[in-house]
Amino acid sequence: MRTFLKIIILGPIAVAAVLLAVANRAPVRIVLDPFARESALGFDVPLFAVILTALATGLLLGGLGTWLGQHRYRRAARTYRRDLERQRAEADRLRVALAEERVGAAAALPSPRQAA
Repeated sequence: MRTFLKIIILGPIAVAAVLLAVANRAPVRIVLDPFARESALGFDVPLFAVILTALATGLLLGGLGTWLGQHRYRRAARTYRRDLERQRAEADRLRVALAEERVGAAAALPSPRQAA
């Protein structure tokens, strides 16, 4: 089912990316020096490469921002998980102690055959 959903969602995106690349093959000049139009700090790349690079950069920066913004929730989940593990260990320890106490109390009582 997941594979089918991936194909349904990612298929059109892949087709759109290919169409974008085919339609925008013309080179554009990228200049890294903002004060000189024709400088050695420039290069020609296809327009689709600029668009896809900008999309990928935006995706990575957005993901990083989201991940950093959710730090407090991950920290709270770790704290709750540690507390739960501690409480489970204590419950197991108390169960063992209660079982040992019951066995000890049963051994201290006379058996019904001895009482008769």
